[in-house]
Amino acid sequence: PSTPRFSISYDNIEKGNPLGSGGNADVYQATAVTDTGEVPLAIKQPRMGETTLDTDAVDEMLEEAETWQQLDDHEHIVSVIDFDSTPLPWIAMEYMDGGDLGERAGELSFEQALWTALAITKGVRYAHKRGVAHLDLKPSNILFRSVEDAWDAPKVADWGLSKHLLEHSQSVDGMSPRYAAPEQLDSEQFGQTDSVTDVYQLGTVLYELFTGEPPFEGQTYEVMNKIQSSTPAPPSDIADLPEELDNILLTALATEKADRYDDVLYIRDALQELWSK
Repeated sequence: PSTPRFSISYDNIEKGNPLGSGGNADVYQATAVTDTGEVPLAIKQPRMGETTLDTDAVDEMLEEAETWQQLDDHEHIVSVIDFDSTPLPWIAMEYMDGGDLGERAGELSFEQALWTALAITKGVRYAHKRGVAHLDLKPSNILFRSVEDAWDAPKVADWGLSKHLLEHSQSVDGMSPRYAAPEQLDSEQFGQTDSVTDVYQLGTVLYELFTGEPPFEGQTYEVMNKIQSSTPAPPSDIADLPEELDNILLTALATEKADRYDDVLYIRDALQELWSK
């Protein structure tokens, strides 16, 4: 299920409790008051300085909204309902009422976790086919929407760091070090960020989904060193998981880009094969 797009005015949005924050923005639960009734949604706004809003933050949020809206017709990408730049930049999104993946990691049955992994992978693949890499995949950016009589639907959110692949962007400021790919920490050694960066980050998300733990733990600097020099423990050593999953996730999490899957499509196919068994 998705919330359809419709035109709303900022004055008709009633902002509620905070849902989260990251980078230079905050997200709030909200309600849009329309002619046909109230619609639950989430609203993202840049974090204000003491007196002014940085013009770069305005431009970045509008660029995010435009990019995001090109992708949100996929069932596993959070929908953008509307956005505008006045009286300050804002993005109204569908309200995801089921929390994030971090709250469910390691708690789902293997079948539901595998289905969830497939769904997330399909969402990221859809963005790649349209020339956009996410570059900030992490459990808190995978949100769930409740579904009656079925498994809750996971959707990829927060495309604030996403880049059009044709830009060949280098390392990105603002990503979460624990879920970063090696090239985001050292682009001179490991190369530029691109769709294969998402392969690594998707690997970190799925590793935590299945095992309940991130690939590497420790202080931030320790984790960053491990990302650039170590291989995570096989998932089947941590949880009761099939060994076939070890190869899928550890290939995605290869330190060198050349050793990873070179397309999210191959992760999807490998997960689909495991699902079919």
